[in-house]
Amino acid sequence: MNPFVDDPSCPRYSAFMQTKILKLDGGSSDADKIATVAHCVAKGGLAAFPTETVYGLAAIAATGPLARLDAVKSRDPDKRYSLHIATPADLNRYIPIVNARCRRLISRGWPGPITLVFTLSDKQLAHQRLILGDSLFSCLYRDDTLGVRCPANPVATQFLASVPDPIVAPSANPSGFPAATTSAQVLQSFDGLIDYVLDADDLSGGRCRYAKNSTVLRVTQTGFDVLREGVCSRDDIEDLSLTRILFVCTGNTCRSPLAEILARKWLAKYFQCDLDAVRAFGYKISSVGVMALSDLPASIEAVEVARENGLDLSNHRSRSVDVELIRSSDWIFALGRNHRDRIVGLCPDAADRCRLLDESGDIPDPIGADLDTYRRVAERIRRAVEIRLKEIVE
Repeated sequence: MNPFVDDPSCPRYSAFMQTKILKLDGGSSDADKIATVAHCVAKGGLAAFPTETVYGLAAIAATGPLARLDAVKSRDPDKRYSLHIATPADLNRYIPIVNARCRRLISRGWPGPITLVFTLSDKQLAHQRLILGDSLFSCLYRDDTLGVRCPANPVATQFLASVPDPIVAPSANPSGFPAATTSAQVLQSFDGLIDYVLDADDLSGGRCRYAKNSTVLRVTQTGFDVLREGVCSRDDIEDLSLTRILFVCTGNTCRSPLAEILARKWLAKYFQCDLDAVRAFGYKISSVGVMALSDLPASIEAVEVARENGLDLSNHRSRSVDVELIRSSDWIFALGRNHRDRIVGLCPDAADRCRLLDESGDIPDPIGADLDTYRRVAERIRRAVEIRLKEIVE
């Protein structure tokens, strides 16, 4: 029994209530067991279910079940619980607008051990109240925010998809105590207080996969505030949410380094930040050559043209393209058709991500030409970079 909740006034409390344990083994009967628990929760019951992080306590977002959940959790009823969804696509019903960086994180990090806390504008809140109704709206949103989690656990996914109403689910522990990572730990606190436990320990090595809380992030206009670091570190979140842009030429000493640094300049102006802070706004800019010798400096003329634009290429060192870098890039801009052909030849699945930087045609290689030629090439690169970045950012 939960030592902190033993109150007959608790909604649906019964001194004789028995918590049923349904053990999953990967067999054909698992689907029926999950459906049984889903039906109970849909009717207002409480159930513990596994995720990849910790066990959760599921309830539908309705007044009665939430009051019971507050009681068994010993939690302030003014607080709200995170909405749990079966697939990332389900987010659209509850959060009308998601910024580009958050979409990038969701595409790479969901389903997964990340809880996102969204702040909605007054207009968005009014829209959500209209489409969801007053009762459901009041059960989900608090102080203009909603936390959302999309677990990466097949049992959790099937269970959440089987309940027709929205499910909220805090961790399975009394407030102030460690979260349960096994079914036995759930029962230590909630035996007799909840209806079911979906025991999937045998499917994940005896406990939840990570046995650690999800990372909780507040979504901001340009990034994320880490409210709680869990399975994913701050570095993990940055890596998952970065948009990676790669510029490619032949030797990586003239055109692509200029494209890289001009792109940084444009993004810095757009976000009103320093060049070195562009990554903090979710963009990683790189350049390579398809026939580059490693560790060569930028050409003297490229360095000078960069200087005339208030930029510094003196520390640039050339790099040769490799398959891993191609695969990890979201956008690849080739200075010439031969560069694009080389990229696609190395990695055919990059074809839809690799485009000419200037869609009107190749930007000529200025190597060996005079400074005025470099200036003309740099200006053409600047205009093309601006067009491409506007397509990505806006």
